[in-house]
Amino acid sequence: MIDFYYWKGIPCARKWPDRSPKKPSEGQKASMAAFAEANHRLKDLSPHLIETWRSLSVGKSYFWPDEFRGKFMKYWKIHKSYPAIMVDFEDMGDV
Repeated sequence: MIDFYYWKGIPCARKWPDRSPKKPSEGQKASMAAFAEANHRLKDLSPHLIETWRSLSVGKSYFWPDEFRGKFMKYWKIHKSYPAIMVDFEDMGDV
């Protein structure tokens, strides 16, 4: 497929999608797996936690799932493990 577009008023064309013939490295595979896990956990958040994440992003230039994924990936990058993010704390009782 050819993608036609304008860049700074200049007509351009490029082949799209541009897929690299190289296979991903082990580090890239691990990053992709961590990102997939972040997306999976995002879907498991309770309504109360979703509202909490939304309230944290009020007035910021990004959407709350982006912050969730960003913090998840930052933790993974430092610790090489997935963070223990609770997905539902509405039924915690007298903790």
